[in-house]
Amino acid sequence: VTLDALESVTDLNFILTDESLNITWNPPSVSLRPPVIDYHVYHNITSSDGSLVHNVTNNMTHITFTNVSRGRQYIVNVTAENIIGIGEESLITVSIPVLSSTST
Repeated sequence: VTLDALESVTDLNFILTDESLNITWNPPSVSLRPPVIDYHVYHNITSSDGSLVHNVTNNMTHITFTNVSRGRQYIVNVTAENIIGIGEESLITVSIPVLSSTST
């Protein structure tokens, strides 16, 4: 049996509220591979520390961004890491619509 890095995370999804973008996922499917150590979230969302990568511990399967803007498109990639290496990327693109104003 050859041990490999993990497969991609599954069910990558998002929840958008007025103030935040919550990205959720499920761990890679169970296999003979070593377990997840960390998740890496790559994104084009400007964060307060300027980072475009966030590491999330293995028991967390979500991340929330609070600095998103209407009228923008965000791309988020999530990978899982084990002791062998980093698995395949899962990608989601989120377009946040501009609210239309209504006149009365």
